[in-house]
Amino acid sequence: FIDVFILIDNNAFVTPVFSSSNLQFLQFNETVCTKYGFQEANRIGVGKSCSAWDKALYYFSKVSTHYLFVWFIEDDVFIPSVQAFLSLHEVYSPSNDMVTAALSYNRDGNINIWHWRSSSTAFAPPWANGMVCAIGCSRRLLSAIGEYARWRGQLTFIENLFHTLAIQDGNMKFVTPFELNTIVYRDTYTLEQIQRRPNNWWHPVKNFSLHREWRNKLSQKSSVDINNRIRKFYSTLQQLQTIDTKNSSFDFMQHIANLGVEIEIVKGHIKSFDRYQLRKQFLQLAHNLSKNLADLFTVLADHAFKLPEPQINRNIIENKTVAHMMLEKAIKNNKQMISQLTTNRSLSADEMVEITELRVDAIRLIVKLSRQIRCELQVIACGPMIELYCVLVLHSEFHIFIW
Repeated sequence: FIDVFILIDNNAFVTPVFSSSNLQFLQFNETVCTKYGFQEANRIGVGKSCSAWDKALYYFSKVSTHYLFVWFIEDDVFIPSVQAFLSLHEVYSPSNDMVTAALSYNRDGNINIWHWRSSSTAFAPPWANGMVCAIGCSRRLLSAIGEYARWRGQLTFIENLFHTLAIQDGNMKFVTPFELNTIVYRDTYTLEQIQRRPNNWWHPVKNFSLHREWRNKLSQKSSVDINNRIRKFYSTLQQLQTIDTKNSSFDFMQHIANLGVEIEIVKGHIKSFDRYQLRKQFLQLAHNLSKNLADLFTVLADHAFKLPEPQINRNIIENKTVAHMMLEKAIKNNKQMISQLTTNRSLSADEMVEITELRVDAIRLIVKLSRQIRCELQVIACGPMIELYCVLVLHSEFHIFIW
């Protein structure tokens, strides 16, 4: 069974009574969340300190910690069917810490793009961001969010919180399946588009009456029709595997196009293991073909089963300066000190003041480390002519801060 939670960000609203044990409504007082640092996650989006996102992250990071994987889905995300949800969940949640739409990297800490200027004190580079209207998170990622809230006393904007924590961890796996490439900031959709890709999730669909209307129309396809299309799909694939590409006038391009259309229809009804086998079959077919045909089979392989994104190098600078390493050590010590103070006990007034001061120091340390990283990257790009200036200035700033 899948447990479903609906978070209502209005404590005056009286929730209906349901007999289902798999459906629950959540309501929280803001002070409960802010006490533990779950605030500021979506101020950019809704303009208030404690949002529905803060409450949801509080609940699944601090309260219901027995769930191994949690999906956060905003109400204007259209999921065409239960099967479209279950398929994506079963294929990708067992082996990934984050299942998300496409993400963007900001390796050098450029604050002049996206919302990075207002989010630049959350982390030192590298950074990452992406849409989170529908995002799946492992327990490991949720624990990291909880630890971040404990350290900083607040969260950062959701569209870089998940992604930056994931890429900086070094051990987390994350995947960007094609089923989520229709999770975008702004677009309009038709029923015909959704019928062609019934396993995709779609954002935004703000007309909620369309959700029910489209699901009803999509559900009219019978299981017999789906099974017939699956058989046809595998028949076409088998035919491609038996063709001698060098001595045949067989229209590969047309049959690959047909496979591309059919896989979007049937893949939600194919088990995870079989989808992985499909990936291998497509890649096998790509051997000994022209680059154009091989590239098409590689795309089909990703449509069948997307592999996790490659890990980026967290140590974007190989030869760190002394100032760089000292700042990293200072941030690590800052985390440890706050962690020791914020144990599950009552805090004295003096301890509260100390925690506040440490959190202010964390911001200053992160800003300085980000500046140091940008400077060192500039040295790498431009050569040694600016190296002396860069190191002397930042060493000077660092010592001023320490003393």
